[in-house]
Amino acid sequence: MPLSSRDAVTVLSLDQYPPLMGLLSGRTHKDMALKVVQAVLAQGMCVCSLDSVEMLFRFIAPLVHEGEDDEDMDEEDMEEEQVMVARMLHQLTAPTPGLQFAILRAARAHLELGGPARLKHTYPALAFCGLKALRRLTATQQQQQQSGTAADTADAPAADAEDAAKEAESAAPAATAATDAPAAAADGSADVVDAESSLQWLLEVALQLAEVPAPMQALRLLLVCAHVSSEEAGLEMLAYEFFEQAFALYEESVADSRQKVTALQAIVGTLHRCYVFSADNRDALTQSVTSYAAKLLKRADQCRAACAASHLAWQEPPSAAAAGGEPAAGAARAVPGCQPPVRDAQKVMAGLKRALKVVAAAKQ
Repeated sequence: MPLSSRDAVTVLSLDQYPPLMGLLSGRTHKDMALKVVQAVLAQGMCVCSLDSVEMLFRFIAPLVHEGEDDEDMDEEDMEEEQVMVARMLHQLTAPTPGLQFAILRAARAHLELGGPARLKHTYPALAFCGLKALRRLTATQQQQQQSGTAADTADAPAADAEDAAKEAESAAPAATAATDAPAAAADGSADVVDAESSLQWLLEVALQLAEVPAPMQALRLLLVCAHVSSEEAGLEMLAYEFFEQAFALYEESVADSRQKVTALQAIVGTLHRCYVFSADNRDALTQSVTSYAAKLLKRADQCRAACAASHLAWQEPPSAAAAGGEPAAGAARAVPGCQPPVRDAQKVMAGLKRALKVVAAAKQ
């Protein structure tokens, strides 16, 4: 393969090479696939079209598909290969979020053929590529809304003066536009994507990751998606769904006591930073967290979790909360459905009293 004399983009256009590589022995075929991945990473190549993505996965099929020799592979060798594939996923970039998600869907169709041993390494990278595309999408939508509002305010006086001239000129262009509109719509339909459908796709990826099983990875991914749904997309019901799935995973799949403590801390921290929930939905989620805190194995863990859960009843304003770790400019943007911060002193005291009861019981 001419990787030393040609760049990876040129190699991916050689559609006769994958069938030729298929004639090689299994070990040699996999070595050649690994060299393709290494070349993509070394050259910093960006794969930005669906055709190129499909060709790339044809080249590296031995790395991403289950094979007969998987049982003989050392776990460390498998991990090393799949980490390289996961790094390569970040090179699958596109100029528009719609095309980006189309590329990621195509990549997922190939990756899910790799079985659990591969998915636990590649799916987290795939999901975070999706989150990156989603953040681009929401940022673009917010910029368009802000620029549209500003343009409407600035152009209002001039629009009245130009109406008469536009009416005279609109007859002929309107006929042409009517003819061209269906073709334009057909061309752009492939790139149409919204935040809700993107988050639904991420939910599917997270739940599939949980079945690997990789419960802690899936739970962290669900919480990240819940925060994005709340604070960047402003979708309350989707954010609630992500938390519900995280709770179900916590109950059914997280068995180790130390992992339960870590998972509950992550849940509390994420929920505390979400401002999209109505009072009823927030109370339901908070009650679930409180019940989980009371069921922890050790008294000390119960006490710490009860103290942490009490923070859910007292939030800082979004701008002040962001100042601790995120740019203030990001917190200042308007998020649809954002609720005022919760400030309920009685619930805070009730949570702290529960922690004191646990301490008193531990002393006896």
